[in-house]
Amino acid sequence: AEQAQYVPHLLCAYPSETKLSAAITIANKNFSQSSLIHETIRIKSGAWDDSGVLIYSTLNHIKYCLPQGDTGVIRTLDNPVYLTRVKGKTVHCLDRSARPRTITIDPTEYRFKLALLRNNYEEMLYIIRTSNLLGQSIIAYLQQKGFPEVCEFWHRVKARTNVTSDCIAFRAR
Repeated sequence: AEQAQYVPHLLCAYPSETKLSAAITIANKNFSQSSLIHETIRIKSGAWDDSGVLIYSTLNHIKYCLPQGDTGVIRTLDNPVYLTRVKGKTVHCLDRSARPRTITIDPTEYRFKLALLRNNYEEMLYIIRTSNLLGQSIIAYLQQKGFPEVCEFWHRVKARTNVTSDCIAFRAR
């Protein structure tokens, strides 16, 4: 049976009462809070991608927030942008002069983490086999979230891939 997809309904970015500059509250249609994210730099804008992940921008970064509250950096920005839409690997936005721009992003990290949260093992396997995710950060995340079996599988697949590519390189000589 296919799992129901969680899609947050409400986003509220506001100046925080604490020493932090800004916060994002994600709530469902009944205004029940599901996540609260604090940022030290003011949040400029945000948009939902097709899978229900919030993509948002700060002065220097484009970041993501998964439905349960995990966040991460997607890329660094030279200039601030205001997100209008996220579709696949493309972020549509406006620059400070209100000119439309498109920015290409790599959604692999947050797609992997989302697949992990949703127990979507086919998607995880596909990402493990086809991506170049940074090994140590993903391994630490898997250990922190209590997925040692996925961590073990990750090591086996990557080791097999490295051995195979080493063999191909050796044969080419």
